[in-house]
Amino acid sequence: MSAETSEVTPPTASRRAFDVITALLAVWLFISPWVLEYGTGDSWNTWIASAIIFLIALSALNRPLVGKEIANMVLGAWMFISPWVLGFSNPSPGASWNQWLVGALVFLISGACILSRRNLEGAGLQHALHH
Repeated sequence: MSAETSEVTPPTASRRAFDVITALLAVWLFISPWVLEYGTGDSWNTWIASAIIFLIALSALNRPLVGKEIANMVLGAWMFISPWVLGFSNPSPGASWNQWLVGALVFLISGACILSRRNLEGAGLQHALHH
């Protein structure tokens, strides 16, 4: 099985919690342009990326795949660098800080899901080898 299609059955409680937290971060990210008064172009970037992060996180609750976590890591990294790449037009530093913090959290949480999966698979392999 490839890394993109291999599943963990059933999903561990910690990984489910990570996916729920990621989904909640995506909800915040989606509403943040209104709360923090982003510029129009900055808002569209945030709305699109946060919607995709949310859908991936919800999908991972039912069917955890490494590819989904990698996709959210990429989107988290994009959210982190997007204020520089897009040159956010919002004069408020809150918009950029929001992108940096939420992007970093999505990246780190998705990475933690991948690491927990590897640790679980490694523990299962070790258990099978000793019995």
